[in-house]
Parts: sequence; C-alpha cells; structure tokens
Amino acid sequence: MPADGTARLSSRNLNGLLLEAPAGRHIAQLHKDRQTLTESVCEFASSGLRRGDSVIMIAAAFHTERYLHSLKEGGLDARELKESGQLVVRDSQELLGRFMRDGMPRRDDLQATLGPTIEAAQAGGWRGMRVYGEMVSDLWRSRNTAASIQLETYLNDLARMYRFCLLCCYELGDADTISYARVSQVVGRTHSDLLPA
Repeated sequence: MPADGTARLSSRNLNGLLLEAPAGRHIAQLHKDRQTLTESVCEFASSGLRRGDSVIMIAAAFHTERYLHSLKEGGLDARELKESGQLVVRDSQELLGRFMRDGMPRRDDLQATLGPTIEAAQAGGWRGMRVYGEMVSDLWRSRNTAASIQLETYLNDLARMYRFCLLCCYELGDADTISYARVSQVVGRTHSDLLPA
C-alpha cells in the first residue's frame, strides 16, 4: 500500500497483474457487467491453477457456476482440481453468515471461518496461493459500505498472516461516473492495486 494509504491505479497490463498475482498484493477491480467479471476472475484463477498455485474461490452460487463453466471451457477439470485440494470453492453468503454480527464483520469470527480453509490449502504443498472473494461486493451491493471496508481491512490482516494474493471484484452495474469515482476512492484505500472497469 502506498504511503498515502490509497491504492494506485496499476500501470501494469491488467492481464499481467492477474496472471502474476504476487503474494501480498490485494487487487480490486470494478466491473460494470458480469461477462468482464467472469473473464477477470477466470484469468486470475486459471493462470494460478496452471502454475501450480492453490486457488480459493469465495463467490455467490450463481457466479460460481459461471466461473466453473468458464474454467472447463479453458480446459481445466474443476472436479479433479477440487478433489486434489488445489481448487477450493466456498459460498460467499454462507461464509458471511458465520462472521457478521449486527451488520459488521468480527475479526475473530472471520479468522475462525477462513483460517482453517487457508491452512488446509497451504498444507497441500502448492506453489503459492490465490484467493478470490465476493463477500465485500455482496456487502457493498447491500449498501453496507462500512462493513465492506472493515472486511477489506481484516482481509488485509489475513493476507499478511498467510501470504496470498487476494482479488476482490466489485460489481457496479450501471453506476454513473460520479458513483464510479466514489467507489474507486473508497475501495482504493484498502487495496494495493485498483484496476479499472
């Protein structure tokens, strides 16, 4: 994170950053449609899987189906990858229910919820680890901005503890330019890289 506490708009090629996914980076990307969301998530996941990284995918069930279908179209066998432990898929709404209390995330409950999943993936001896999460986007869409930003902060703590690359995607739909700029400013404070829609 830059000294001023805001994420930089990455000057790197978008695909390059998603392909490399360096440990310790917390990448945010803003999306206006589900097709570009699917493309980015699958670029991030498939490149990691092909390079021998473990991938934890935390997404809404209706998105997960799209992602797994896209991985299959790209020649990856999601069932085989899940059986080996290289690919772990979790439901974002189910996980939110485990650590949200009175509309806000609780740090200890988040650690208890995600810690064992991360530790199990690390125990598999994979080259590295990538985590894709939609929980913050779920909170943002429900207009719980404070919880979304607090969760990003806690996820930063987890990423430092376990050393993985984290990708968060915010689905903005038909947000206007002013709304887009506001989201960029707020989200940018908790990420190392902010990629444009």
